[in-house]
Amino acid sequence: MAYRSSSSTSTVSGAAIDPGKPSGYASDDVLVMFLSANAVPSNGITAPSGWTLIGRNDETNHAVAAYWAVGSVASTSFGGGLVEFGAPLAICLAFSGRNTTAPITAYSLHGYYSGNDAQCIADSVSAAAGDDSLLLFGSNGTGGIGSVGGSYTTRANGTSASISASSETLDAVSAGATGNQVASAGAYQNKGGIQVALAAAAGSAVPVFVHHRKQQGAQ
Repeated sequence: MAYRSSSSTSTVSGAAIDPGKPSGYASDDVLVMFLSANAVPSNGITAPSGWTLIGRNDETNHAVAAYWAVGSVASTSFGGGLVEFGAPLAICLAFSGRNTTAPITAYSLHGYYSGNDAQCIADSVSAAAGDDSLLLFGSNGTGGIGSVGGSYTTRANGTSASISASSETLDAVSAGATGNQVASAGAYQNKGGIQVALAAAAGSAVPVFVHHRKQQGAQ
């Protein structure tokens, strides 16, 4: 048991962005929220009660962030300066059979300006068990973004006035390094990539927290 469903939305500007909970979610699901916007580091994010930050990366005027919560959380409405000024996009994914107290086995953040390199990268993480679920999120400027392909399944795509983004998943990941995942994306854009490994329900996997962050070539 792993991926259940997803929801997504975008806005030009406003006090909040709210994709709502994915359809068919259960109260003991793990929810993962990906946010992306054209915003500077000083633009904050106001998360509703019950959400925990996984990580955030800022690349010039391009920010990506990930949060998690359990399905019983009251709200999926995020606010703050990033939402108000950054033409943001949000994707929320629901997963069943995951560890609801310590779901994040590992994650990575990768932000960069690609120049003429037309790709978006999510750096490798270390999965802890064969039942880990792997999530990818890639965000680009207005140049569009493709998929990683292979065994990964695209769960949601979205665009806002200044962002193109996509999320993909892979279930029952083998323990060990997952490898860098690369998707095609428009050149000469600021980009952000996130890779997250979700632990199976308690007793099935032993969470090992690993954080890898990489930045290159900011302009």
